[in-house]
Amino acid sequence: MDHPQRRSTAGERPEHTIEAYTLAIEQGADVIEPDLVMTADGVLVVRHDHYLSTTTNVADHPEFADRRRLQGEQSDWWVEDFTLAELRTLRARQPWPQRDASFNDRFLIPTFEEVLDLATAHNVRTEPEMKSPGHFVSVGLDPLPELVRILRERGLDTADAPTAIQCFEPDFLARLNAEIDTQLLMLVFPMQELDPEADPRQPTVSLTDMAAFADGVGPSKALVITAEGEDTGFIARAHELGLAVHPWTFRDDVPVADGVTIEDELRRIYALGVDGVFTDFPATAVRVRDAMGDE
Repeated sequence: MDHPQRRSTAGERPEHTIEAYTLAIEQGADVIEPDLVMTADGVLVVRHDHYLSTTTNVADHPEFADRRRLQGEQSDWWVEDFTLAELRTLRARQPWPQRDASFNDRFLIPTFEEVLDLATAHNVRTEPEMKSPGHFVSVGLDPLPELVRILRERGLDTADAPTAIQCFEPDFLARLNAEIDTQLLMLVFPMQELDPEADPRQPTVSLTDMAAFADGVGPSKALVITAEGEDTGFIARAHELGLAVHPWTFRDDVPVADGVTIEDELRRIYALGVDGVFTDFPATAVRVRDAMGDE
């Protein structure tokens, strides 16, 4: 396997910006991963979450002070309350306190189509993740028709298109599977995060169920390898069902376990036969991959 690297250089630039994706490509990323949310006027834009306080300077805009509202238990500014033109007045910020904040308040929030333009210009794949589609449907902003429109207009609605669509919600991927032939990636995490009594190796959607509509799986790395580096067998089971495996998220600045470096972790996961990894630091993942190839 080529073990393509994904995401952007979220470790070095504010995440989900054109500048972060560009740097990731320069560092050797084979695939970039825009997370998609929807504006009040129905535009797919790129943010990790549909709240804005942690990744933008919205709190510094007095004209939007009255947009802050309670949703569930969180008081914040929500992307679905802003038009694209309003979001264009904001600038991106680094949400991780231990990372470089010197690029804060400089970069725009890009649209999905702008990220696709960048990927096309550099001849790299994309792996967009639709964030919380059920929520957007509940507020009258179903993202599926707009996503399908963009993919079809760009010829990205075929099985061999240089893209794959990811989501944590199986119902959304099943709906999408009925509309287009684009490859689909089911994102999962340990069921134990929802049910403390569950088997820690049980994913939120079973591999058998997802194989009915998905082409691959993006598991939390906890599902595929233990902190001690033990193989859980997840990758082999997924491959037996014809599913590619792209675990997440590998970060240089988040310790794995005592005495385990990010290089150790990547070597272990590559050796197990993953088809790609999600990382905030593509340069590290590429360096380890290439070194293993040389060996």
